[in-house]
Amino acid sequence: MVGASEAIRKLGIPRTSFYRLVDEQRIPVHEERKPWQKRPVKRFRLSEIRAALDMDKPTTPSAG
Repeated sequence: MVGASEAIRKLGIPRTSFYRLVDEQRIPVHEERKPWQKRPVKRFRLSEIRAALDMDKPTTPSAG
């Protein structure tokens, strides 16, 4: 699991698009909380982000 900044860098997607998809709940968020942290930290799986981005691609019918 990675943080938002690392996911954005590795996948090369715009930051605003990434957060828009998170707000629309199209990218699953996993919250981690360590005993010493006051607030949970949002973490993401790259495979789930890739799957969400593939859903955005329009499908074209085959010419056959």
